[in-house]
Amino acid sequence: MSDKTIDRSERTQPCIEESSLFAAQIDEQLTAVSSQCRRKVLIQLKRGEIESVPDLVSQEIDSPKQAEQRLFHTHLPKLADAGYIEWDRETGKIDQGAEFHKIIPVLELLETHSHFLRT
Repeated sequence: MSDKTIDRSERTQPCIEESSLFAAQIDEQLTAVSSQCRRKVLIQLKRGEIESVPDLVSQEIDSPKQAEQRLFHTHLPKLADAGYIEWDRETGKIDQGAEFHKIIPVLELLETHSHFLRT
């Protein structure tokens, strides 16, 4: 046997802090992208492809009225509450919010690895 003792206090740290994987911010980000509609809004906003609610409604399969209701009553308020978008209900204008930079890594991860996520 070796005379050396193993100092267990010097264990290697994982690449990613485990605590960051379980942070509330991660839950909020995953909730934001858990809906196909919200993912579409965020990714298209990141790419500069949308500026207003009519831009989104024109892309929906459902009737324009149903699509607009879902956007106005569910998806856009969630994204606005999280700070990912700025949304003017009167004009329908949509822009990146103060917290948009926090969702960008998640969007890039989804875009980069989308081929693995397809069924």
